[in-house]
Amino acid sequence: MPTPRKSYAQAELEGSIRVNKARFADRANAPETTGSVGDPPKYFKAAQKAVWHRLVQAIPAGVVGSADCFAVEIAARLLHEFRTDFGMQASKISILVNVMSRLGLDPQARTKLMLGEPKKKESKFVSLALALGAKPN
Repeated sequence: MPTPRKSYAQAELEGSIRVNKARFADRANAPETTGSVGDPPKYFKAAQKAVWHRLVQAIPAGVVGSADCFAVEIAARLLHEFRTDFGMQASKISILVNVMSRLGLDPQARTKLMLGEPKKKESKFVSLALALGAKPN
């Protein structure tokens, strides 16, 4: 099965664009989601709403927007079911793990997210050279 196509925003977050910008050129004009995920659906029970709020709190900042409320809804419902129904089907657990990974809620997924510019490490020799009168590049 081929690897799913990444959105421009996802490629930008993961740093793939810096490696091969031409590969993602046709995705640059993709629509962007704005706003927050919002409140849980009105039909959620109190326990499901608590799971929703915990998920939204756990998702790394800048990963989801208003259009992602449906993925968060799926994750919240399945996570609530996982916590209350100990006989949950393996296929539902697989979907839960997949959705949570797409939301940046597992260690491997978080390593792929690059939010903001990467921090540049300055060599200790640069500060020494500057102190000795060298000109910065």
